[in-house]
Amino acid sequence: MRTKIIAACIAFLVCGMWSVRAQQATATQGSATEQRTSLEEQPVALDSAGHAAIAAQLVTKALAATPDAPLRNVRFVIENRSQSPYTYVSGRVTFYDDKGVRCGEGLFTLDSLAPNEQAETDAPGLLLTCTPRSWRIVADSLLTRTSETVRPAEEAATPAPQQPAPATLTAPTTVEVTVDDKVYNVPLGSTLDLPVKGKRVKITVRPVQ
Repeated sequence: MRTKIIAACIAFLVCGMWSVRAQQATATQGSATEQRTSLEEQPVALDSAGHAAIAAQLVTKALAATPDAPLRNVRFVIENRSQSPYTYVSGRVTFYDDKGVRCGEGLFTLDSLAPNEQAETDAPGLLLTCTPRSWRIVADSLLTRTSETVRPAEEAATPAPQQPAPATLTAPTTVEVTVDDKVYNVPLGSTLDLPVKGKRVKITVRPVQ
C-alpha cells in the first residue's frame, strides 16, 4: 500500500514538472512575436529566426477615421535593424482601437534597405475605420543578395582548383638511323660515316622509342 502511495506521489510530481516546462516553452515561443505599441513608439518586425529585422515610425499624425469616413493611406518610416542589406522588403501594418480590436490593415514594400538605413513608405491599400491607439508591423519578405549568404569561412575552406602543370617537351639525345635495313643508334649532333659504294641508299632517321 505504501509503495503505491509513493509511486502516485512521484507520478504527480513528474506531471507537475512537465506542465511547468510546457508553460515556460509556450511563453518563450509567444514572446518571439511582433508586439503592439502605442502610436508614439516604434513597433519591431522579426525575421524568421526571431531577431529584430525592421522597425517603423509614423509620419502621418492625423489618424482620426470612422467607418463612414475611412482613412485610405498612411505614411511611415521603415528602419533596417539587422546587419543584412535587404534587396526587397514587404510587410503589413495593422492598427487597433482603444479596445484592442483591429480596425485597419495595409501592405507596404521597399526595393532595398541597407543596415541602419531608413526609408519612407506608405500603405496604399489601407482602410482605417477608427481612431487607433496602437499599431504593429509584420515582415512578410526580407530578401538579401545571394553573395551576402556565403560566409567567409566557407569561402576560405574551399580550395582553389589546381592548374595542371604545363607539359614540357624534351628533345631526344639519341636517334635511330636505318640504312638498308641495318639499324644504327647515333647521338644527336654526330656524323655517321657509311660506305656507299657508288649505289643509292635509303636512310631513315627517328627518335629511339
